[in-house]
Amino acid sequence: MPNNSEIDILLVGNGGSSFEILKSILRGYPRLSSLRWCDNCVDGIEEINRLRPGLVLLSSNLYFEEVITCVKAIRQQRPRQVSLVLLDDHHEYQRLLEFGVSEILMDGYSVQELFDRIDYLQVSNALRNISQSDIEIGQTA
Repeated sequence: MPNNSEIDILLVGNGGSSFEILKSILRGYPRLSSLRWCDNCVDGIEEINRLRPGLVLLSSNLYFEEVITCVKAIRQQRPRQVSLVLLDDHHEYQRLLEFGVSEILMDGYSVQELFDRIDYLQVSNALRNISQSDIEIGQTA
């Protein structure tokens, strides 16, 4: 199922050169509607609630506890929010899944893998929204 819709992305990280490179890469995503970013998790959580982006991308340059704090807040405040965590420590993979992150991409990924994962999340979210609409329609009938 091809997805041609555009997406708003909020990137959350700790600044620095790797963060700047990631922003540059994301600007090349073909279906990007807008790219916003925050240099810390606290601001990121506020922006998630304010902007309601299609995707929250948590950079691998965040400390792991910051990622956990952000993921917990997302799940608590916006349970249907789609999130992608870029992770450099494979030991933390399972722990992140337990906290409810939508998807994880391990460091070492190619630009195409990142873009493919964003596409996948967009399609999955669209299907989930369609299914949710069907449930809501069924409940009102």
